[in-house]
Amino acid sequence: MRQLLPTVAELTRTHMDELRPAERRVARALLANYPGAGLSTAAELAEVASVSTPTVVRFATRLGLDGYTDLQARLLGELDARRASPVSRAATEIKGSRPSDIVRRGGRHRAELIVESMSSIPPSELQSAVSALADPAHTILLTGGYFSHLVARYFSIQLAQIRSHVHYVAEPAHRDIGYLLEAGKRHVLVSFDLRRYEQEARVAVREARRRGATTIVITDEWLSPAAATADIVLPVAVRAEPFDSLTAVLCLVESMIPALVSAIGPSAVQRMQTWEQLDARRHLLDASLIDGQTVPD
Repeated sequence: MRQLLPTVAELTRTHMDELRPAERRVARALLANYPGAGLSTAAELAEVASVSTPTVVRFATRLGLDGYTDLQARLLGELDARRASPVSRAATEIKGSRPSDIVRRGGRHRAELIVESMSSIPPSELQSAVSALADPAHTILLTGGYFSHLVARYFSIQLAQIRSHVHYVAEPAHRDIGYLLEAGKRHVLVSFDLRRYEQEARVAVREARRRGATTIVITDEWLSPAAATADIVLPVAVRAEPFDSLTAVLCLVESMIPALVSAIGPSAVQRMQTWEQLDARRHLLDASLIDGQTVPD
């Protein structure tokens, strides 16, 4: 499967420590309104970042690009990739291949997505996400999109076993809007939003942040529009054929759990033990009902 070039956002984060202060202002302005800010003229982006136009051009070359025009061409290509549907990505390369070859190649590709994702997510963003999710004073809200809601739900179930005040929110801007109305500084909203992005994710993140909540967006390499207003962004590689892959997204979630257990400390292990004890008692009660026996208190 064809490897894509790094996105402009990925390049920006990778080179952030190498940028001069004025160039960092350009980087922050671009990431704050990505990719729209980069599709304006260099002079317009310079005005937003409060720098000179030549600084914007130097910023682009610092990323290893051939000037600002090259940066814009990359962004336009990313927009096309964002809009790509499963039908438009229906794999020409799988035609004529044996099923076993397709399966093996798909497995290798998804393993590569995991390696790529784990090495490209900024460590500072991971640390911030773990700190926010481990804080016992925080109430955690999790939501997702058409497919990604499955991972959001899975993550919420695991989180609930190691800490309290965890809620899965199916429709944050509709049926479950009450969660948003109650959001504040002691809330963390985790929104999963992958390409063919959902307007509801953008609304939920913007509203939660406006109310003081910490917002985490887990998205793909092209960045959900919701990422523009999020406090923490965790981009994960998802490109696959014919459907985007959740493999690396699931890996990220599962890899965060042991870090959270460590950050929360003994209370996480104690909660897991209590959870298992209660679950075991439930199974004992089920068995007793079948056998007609009485279970002691």
